[in-house]
Amino acid sequence: MALNLIMQHLNPGLTPVPAAVSVSLGWTVVLMVISGIGVWGFLAWRRYWVSHRDEAASNLELQKQKTAQLRTRSRVMEKILAISARMNATRNLQELHGRIAEAVQEIGGFNQVVLHLWSDSTQAFEARAFAGVAENAKAELIGHQVVRQEFHDLCHVRNRYSNCYLVGRDPQAEMPLALGTVENGSGGAEDHCWESGQVLVAPLISSGGEELGYLSLDDPADGRVPGVVDIRQMEFLVQQITTALESAEIYESLARNNAELQVASEKLNSLNDMKNNFV
Repeated sequence: MALNLIMQHLNPGLTPVPAAVSVSLGWTVVLMVISGIGVWGFLAWRRYWVSHRDEAASNLELQKQKTAQLRTRSRVMEKILAISARMNATRNLQELHGRIAEAVQEIGGFNQVVLHLWSDSTQAFEARAFAGVAENAKAELIGHQVVRQEFHDLCHVRNRYSNCYLVGRDPQAEMPLALGTVENGSGGAEDHCWESGQVLVAPLISSGGEELGYLSLDDPADGRVPGVVDIRQMEFLVQQITTALESAEIYESLARNNAELQVASEKLNSLNDMKNNFV
C-alpha cells in the first residue's frame, strides 16, 4: 500500500501495483537494506579486528624485544660481578692488570684495550696491560709516557661522553654535537659508526679522587659508538676495576711493609746477638 502511494505520487498515471506484489517488493527492499547494513558492519568490524590484531602483534613483538634486552643486560651484570669477584681475589698486581684488560675486552666489546696506570717514579701514566694489541704497537705504547697534562687534555669537557671521554683523531678538536654527553640527551650516538683514530678513554678514579690511571679503548666489535646502555655497563665495570686496583695496591703495600719489618727485625736480632757475644 505504502509502495503504491509512493509510486502514484511520483507518477500519477502509473497503474497501481497489486498488494501482494507491493508487499513482496517492500520486503525485498527491507532485506536489501538489512543485508547492506550487515555487510557494511561486517567489513567495518573486520577492519577494526585486523588493525587491533596487528597492533597487538606489534606490541607483543616489542615486549619480547624489551624482555630479551633486559635478560641480556642481566647476564652482562652477572658477568661483571663474577669478574669483579675474581679481580678482588687477585693480589698480584701484574696478574690483575692482565685480567683487567681481558675483562674490558670481553664485557666492553672493544677489540683493543690498553690499561694505563700512574707511576710515581716517572710521574707519568704508563701502559701496563694490553688486550688485542699487536706486539709492535705494544712496544711503542710501553715506550710512551703520558704526562698528567696530556691525560687532562684527553679528558677535556669537550670530549665528555657520560663519565668517559670520546676522543677523535685530533684531541683538541671538539666532537660533533650528536656525540655529546649521554646525560644531555643529544642522543643518537649509537647510530654513529666508529671512526678511524677515535678512542674511548675511561678514567680510573679512586674513592678519594686520586687518578690511578685510565683505560684506552678502540675498535668496537660492532663498529659503532657505544650507546647509553653499553656506556653505563662499561662505567660499572670501571668502578669494579678501580676498587680491585685499590685493594691490590693496599695489599701489596702491606706485604711490602711486613717484609721490611721482617728485615729490620732480623737486623735488630743480629745486632743484639753481636752485642751479647761482645759482652
